[in-house]
Amino acid sequence: MTDRVWELQHTHKNDRGELLWSDPQSQEVHGRIQALVTQQQSEDKENSMTGDEILATVLGERTGYVRGKG
Repeated sequence: MTDRVWELQHTHKNDRGELLWSDPQSQEVHGRIQALVTQQQSEDKENSMTGDEILATVLGERTGYVRGKG
């Protein structure tokens, strides 16, 4: 789910309906998010990370900032 939200926020469709990334960095971050989500799905459900934890791991944390909330 986290990877899908990132994709929706950082892509657009061209006039032929093809999905284009807003920039190469967004596409690279999406790949890292997907890899972590896939890894979490194959591990123990009790120790799996939340979507917010996955984003914090991939993107890092900023003091006083809630990622994805504006």
